[in-house]
Amino acid sequence: MGRCYCLENYPYLRLILYIIASNNLRRIILNFSAELSSEQVQNYETLRKSFCAIRSVVELADKEIGIFVFLTIIYDFCVMLFAVYVFLLPLGLGDLYERRIIYFHAFIALGVLILMTWTASKVAEASNDVSSAAWNMPEGKENLISSQQRLITYLEKETNLTFWGITPMKRGFIFGVIGAIFTYVLMISTL
Repeated sequence: MGRCYCLENYPYLRLILYIIASNNLRRIILNFSAELSSEQVQNYETLRKSFCAIRSVVELADKEIGIFVFLTIIYDFCVMLFAVYVFLLPLGLGDLYERRIIYFHAFIALGVLILMTWTASKVAEASNDVSSAAWNMPEGKENLISSQQRLITYLEKETNLTFWGITPMKRGFIFGVIGAIFTYVLMISTL
């Protein structure tokens, strides 16, 4: 089989695809939340199965493209380390133009990392919206209360993208990763 030329030669294209996938997953979850908020009588078992399908799509996408987050963090670490070395030892590169290109590249790499983790954290926030919408659903008839309770219990479990299956990506994850990158870059550069 042939390999995709664009994905091999443009590393940021993978990250843009990750951002688009995260945004689409968030939109799917928000559409489900809007469906829960509608005032009409709903079939709770169908809604539970529908969200089960959404959750399995999120888990599959996380499993397939979650490695990009790990690789991006390693890549950004290397780019930041190189940029700090260029900043601390500016005579290593004789040309001011080359230094500016390195700084610009480090800025773009950090920006893409922030954007990627931010869109991934939006999936967890959309899942929280679904959970709160489930609690605000109108009560069903007596024979539907048990299925409504099962739906609410199922929707309370958070759906999110993870960092390579290790930890969920939420807003705090962004600050933790950037802090760790800068800490280790400064620690290694002072050795």
